Amino acid sequence: QGFGMKPPKRTPYSQRTEPTKPKLNVEYVPLMRIRHDKFGDGTIIDVSGTGGSMTVTVDFDIGGKKRFAAAYAPLYPITDE
Repeated sequence: QGFGMKPPKRTPYSQRTEPTKPKLNVEYVPLMRIRHDKFGDGTIIDVSGTGGSMTVTVDFDIGGKKRFAAAYAPLYPITDE
């Protein structure tokens, strides 16, 4: 350090946080049309479990069938506008 210079201030590192889950209050039902950020549009073909253990199986228009934990999957209902 030179004369009259203060050392640079250090900012504390941020603590690691868990990924946030989408805050969607959606009731998923078979035949519901949904949109996923990565996989696009699809149709729900199965819903099983309840609450935090609910899984949703979706048949995407492109990409086939995928199963998701409903509490964490970014699934957005497609509404007719």
